[in-house]
Amino acid sequence: MTEDLAISSGLLAAQKRQTPGRHRTLGDALQWSYQLLDSVEQAVFQELAIFPGEFTVAAAEHMVSTKLENPTRLVDVLCSLVEKSLITLQAGTQPTRYRYLTMLRAYALEQLANRTAAMIEKHARFVEELVSQAQQDWMSLPTTQWKRQYEHHIDDIRAALDWSLSDSQHCAQGLRILTDSAPFWIQLSLHDECRQRIITVMEDTKFPPVEEHQEMMIQAALATSLTWSRGPVAANKRAWTRASDLSLRLDHKETQLQAEYGLWLHHLRHGDYAQALDHAKSMADLALRHHDQAALLTARRLIGTSHHFLGNQTESSLEIEAMLDSYARDERHGSHFRFGLDQRVAGWAFLSRTLWLMGNTTKARRAAQIAIDEATALDHACTLCCALAEGSGTLAALSGDVEEVRRVSQQLSQVAGNHGLDFWGLYGSAFSLWAKVFQDPNAVSFTELRSTLETLQSHGFDPAYSVFLSDFANAMLEQGHTREAASLIDTRLAGDAAGQLWNAPELMRIKSRTLSEKKPSQRGPRSLILQQALTLARAQGAKAWELRIANEHVA
Repeated sequence: MTEDLAISSGLLAAQKRQTPGRHRTLGDALQWSYQLLDSVEQAVFQELAIFPGEFTVAAAEHMVSTKLENPTRLVDVLCSLVEKSLITLQAGTQPTRYRYLTMLRAYALEQLANRTAAMIEKHARFVEELVSQAQQDWMSLPTTQWKRQYEHHIDDIRAALDWSLSDSQHCAQGLRILTDSAPFWIQLSLHDECRQRIITVMEDTKFPPVEEHQEMMIQAALATSLTWSRGPVAANKRAWTRASDLSLRLDHKETQLQAEYGLWLHHLRHGDYAQALDHAKSMADLALRHHDQAALLTARRLIGTSHHFLGNQTESSLEIEAMLDSYARDERHGSHFRFGLDQRVAGWAFLSRTLWLMGNTTKARRAAQIAIDEATALDHACTLCCALAEGSGTLAALSGDVEEVRRVSQQLSQVAGNHGLDFWGLYGSAFSLWAKVFQDPNAVSFTELRSTLETLQSHGFDPAYSVFLSDFANAMLEQGHTREAASLIDTRLAGDAAGQLWNAPELMRIKSRTLSEKKPSQRGPRSLILQQALTLARAQGAKAWELRIANEHVA
């Protein structure tokens, strides 16, 4: 808001300094048009310029302080301003929305003059009420209706936050707006912008201490933004843990559910699959206690996904398919993005991995495509990134489809870059390198392979979560770095939980290639580990790994 006002003053001052020409002519025409307005039209034209973006008649009614005489209505005034080309009617919007062109808004704000400060404050109060209602409606309205009613107000929120959080006198109001605006950042996949705003507030010493409920909401918003913009970094776990502790103390059901989901995803990406399953089950128990069917279906998806990573493919497919069947029978499950992305899309994406491991290649491809199609229809960046990375990208890599991996990595990097979703961008970069490696193991240096794995780990991401550890280690082996490849695999397979890892049989197969048969007439170390890998693959119901190991035996 402050920046817009500065721009407006600069534009008009420059306009006055300009020599006669096109800009001066435009300025004269604008002044002439303005002077033809009656006093009511002039006042409305000035006051509604306080909106930085699109606004509806309903929003305008909250802001206009000018008394309209019967039978004059605000909508008539707006129509008159549109006819005179002083404001613009946005085509195809429902409900109807209006906006100012930049130069027209700058002129209107200058005419507002000494009433500007009061209008800015009034606008901030409007935004505060708006985001409070939007927060409540987020849980009850269908996503399409919520988007239609609220999504275009993101510029209003930005303006109100910029104004309120820059002044200690209004910072408490700014915190309330920031706290309640979380659904907007989720809906628009603007998680990094949300993260930056919250971090700025938390690091600013001028802000007074907040009460526990507000801290809980801020920590949950921060944790959500970190989940999708940065991934399983340490700060993500700290924020979710703090939000969880406060939600338990305050008996706040929704934040308890959100924290269980957030901690599940943190542990899943970090490679702590047993802990992830515990959080998924805790979320299911909580949803059952509160008769929250939508949260229960989400928890079933989480349980199924956890089983996939733990190597329990049959249990995984049963849970995820049951969840998808429930969605097919009843589409009334509130917001698509209550937990950050669409759960049905995520279900199809992870199911495609499970089906591929079980040997159902055709069904796996269909599931991955459904995820892409539904994510595209929803027009939600974070959901689309999930479909690309967890579904079609991973499936293509498992199938050795280099061109598809390359295509997915490009799209993933583009979508992530456009929305500041650095975690998904990291995924896209790793897939891009995978495509080079799979096409030619010697096209990428050992140093770059190792550096990429270290970068993933520095962001808390388990390299064995996807195909990167196994296939990069295999490339190292092809390059002659046998000891280093073996060490990477041994580190991940160490401990009692080695058998509870979705790609443990594949890692063991690659590990076998670092060993030699010292006595061909006897079963040596290589044959032994291949047999162990085959036994584990059968126990996991992973026919795809069985086939690879059998081929290794033959070779």
